[in-house]
This record gives sequence, structure tokens and C-alpha cells, in this order.
Amino acid sequence: MKKTVLLLVFCTIQSGLLLGQINKGKILIGLSTSLNVAGTEENTTSIGFSKRVIKGDDDSSSSSGNESKSFGLNFSPKIGYFVANNFVVGLLSNYSFSNTKYDDDKITFIINQYSFGPFLRYYIPTKNILPFLEFGSSFGKTNSMVKIDYNNSEIEGNIRESMISAGIGMAVPLGKKVNFDLLLGYENHVSKRKENNDNNEKEISHIIGLDLGFTVILGKNK
Repeated sequence: MKKTVLLLVFCTIQSGLLLGQINKGKILIGLSTSLNVAGTEENTTSIGFSKRVIKGDDDSSSSSGNESKSFGLNFSPKIGYFVANNFVVGLLSNYSFSNTKYDDDKITFIINQYSFGPFLRYYIPTKNILPFLEFGSSFGKTNSMVKIDYNNSEIEGNIRESMISAGIGMAVPLGKKVNFDLLLGYENHVSKRKENNDNNEKEISHIIGLDLGFTVILGKNK
């Protein structure tokens, strides 16, 4: 009797794993966006709108000159190939844009960021929701521009970027091929200015973020 019960439990678990398995040879196509949760600095790659006002005991500190308004967006497309069951290797890219205005919109700070690199993802096979682990790295650059209305001038700069990331997430099926992805991840971000950097200074950021997106799994079941 005990052997029969154990056999039934084993078969049930195995059938659940097989139902959640993504077979070798399939293709993953995804698109996601990032929400900043915590970090050592303000994240220019998070999506949304913000307004900040600096106030103090002096009435002048609450003037409009100490007010800033920011808008940012980002999206990260990726494509991968399942080299083994539940294990995908692929390429990811990221584009981020932010626009911050200061001093009654007389000073504008614009950032465009691009990066590309490889990623690995392993799905933990379950019957319904699929947990997964993801690792990635990317390299790119940031173009910044400051527009000053006072003297009608522009200042441009370029920064080299490198990022290493790791996270844990879950894929919620929305059908046979489409999943909604939720990923909580850590990112180590290194920035190095290309111009006017005789001391070879680097800025290192540690960011915890939340990625939301969709993936499509293409290919025939074997």
C-alpha cells in the first residue's frame, strides 16, 4: 500500500513538471520595463513622472527655482533560444530616456541611454506559474545634454556604461504561448565619463528593481 501511494505521488509530481516544461528548440521573445525600488542613487532608467521641491526655513528656499520636474521611460526587448529544456540563452537590449527641468523650465537635462548584452534564464518547471532565475550583463553608453535658456547654450557629454544583473521572477501564463513576467532583480551599474576624466573616475551604483513585461514562447511541442 505504501509503495502504491508513493508511486502515485511521484507520478503526480512528474506529470506536473512535464506540463510546466518548456522544450529545447523553442524561441523566446520578450519586452519589459523597469521600476526602481531602491538604490544608492536616483535611477534615471525607471519609468514614470516625478516632481521635487526643496524647502527650508528660509522662504526663498521654497521658490520655484528649487523645483524640478522629471519624466522617464524605458523598455527592454530580448530574444532567446532554448538550448535545453527550460534553459534559454539570448540577447537583450535596453533603451532609457529621461527629461528633467529646473528653474521654471529654464534648464533642461536630457539623458538617452543604450545598452546590449547576453542573458541566461532558467525556468523551474511547475504545473501553473513558472518561477525562473535570470542573469545578464550589458554594455552601452549614455548621451546627456543640458539646455540652458539663459544664454541659449547646450552642453553635451558621453558616458560608458557596464551592467551586471541577477534576479528571480515568475512567469504567469496568459495563454498557451504568452506569459506575464514579474522579475525582482539586483543590478551593479558602472559609469565612466569619456571626456574631462583625467583621474579615470568611475561611478558605481547598486540598484534593486522590479521588471514587468511579457514574453511569447514560439515553437512546436515535441
